[in-house]
Order: sequence, then C-alpha cells, then structure tokens
Amino acid sequence: MSDRRRRTIVLGGLAGLAVLLALAFLAARPTSLFGVSSSALAYSVGGSGIGPGTEGGCRHVSGSAWTCSRHDDQFSSTVSYHVTVDGMGCWDANRFGPPGEGSKKHLSGCVTILSYLFS
Repeated sequence: MSDRRRRTIVLGGLAGLAVLLALAFLAARPTSLFGVSSSALAYSVGGSGIGPGTEGGCRHVSGSAWTCSRHDDQFSSTVSYHVTVDGMGCWDANRFGPPGEGSKKHLSGCVTILSYLFS
C-alpha cells in the first residue's frame, strides 16, 4: 500500500471519528445548538409524567432562571421548583412551596436529545 493511500485512509478515519464525536455531543447536549425550550426542560425535570395534557411545565423567568412544576412522587399533586440552567443544558432545581408526597428538595440533570424528542 502506498504512503498516499495509507494517509488518505487515516485522514478519512479521523474525519469519520470527528463526525461521530460531534453527533454524540449534540445528542448528549443539544441545548448548545437548539437552546433550552420550555417543553424539553419540563420533560427533563419532570420525566415522562409531565408534558402536554398533564399538569406541570416550565416557565422562563429571566436569564438562566426557570420555574417548573412536576408531579410529586405519589402522583397526587404537583410540586414547584426554581430551576437554573447552564449553557450546556444541565440544570439544578430547588423545591419551593408545599413539599408534596415524597418529593425531593433538590433535583439535578441535563436536557438531552430525548427531552426534545419526547416533549
């Protein structure tokens, strides 16, 4: 095999690897490209039990601050959280108001491509 052909194969492999890494990054952190949507954040904070047709959702307050509600752990009521989202779509949430049944005081996570697909 010639040096030129070997170099072409290596460069093609590196380019393919770079494309795969970029796609993986966008799947894990899509907000770097799409920004944060209220429905995607609501899905990420509340899981599949929240979204269109259910109680809850997220409202943008200002900057990186949001207010989100989700079902409590017993699905008997909704619980409200102050949520802060960073530039990569990762968030920290602190409960305020009534605690609900078994609801955690602090939650954290990240908006992923699944949050956009299922919201």
